[in-house]
Amino acid sequence: MQKFVAVKLVDKRSRPYRGFAVDIWSAGVVLYVMVTGLMPYDDRYPKKMLLKQLQHRITFPSKRTLSDEVKRLIFEMLHPVPSKRKQYPDIIKCSWLVNTAYRMRIEERLSPPSTDSSDD
Repeated sequence: MQKFVAVKLVDKRSRPYRGFAVDIWSAGVVLYVMVTGLMPYDDRYPKKMLLKQLQHRITFPSKRTLSDEVKRLIFEMLHPVPSKRKQYPDIIKCSWLVNTAYRMRIEERLSPPSTDSSDD
């Protein structure tokens, strides 16, 4: 569970839950998992994992071809300091997300799902 929990919730010195900033951090973890198939801070030792989070050490697997745009978005969403973390209005405007949504709309127009039935 700690793998999806924002640093501020695990760090004993931090303030209580602050809503969106914590949710954005968790969404950054989910995005990382979706594009890589791995956890961003995977370590069997929770203290080492927390240290990686606090030091903002994020690596991306070399076997995956990821755009610099998505790497930057994830990096900014996973910033350990909530005030420096990417905010929702900026996330929905980021070039990776906008370009991905645009490509998906184009692909939908070019190749709609088949409605043919093979049972006819």
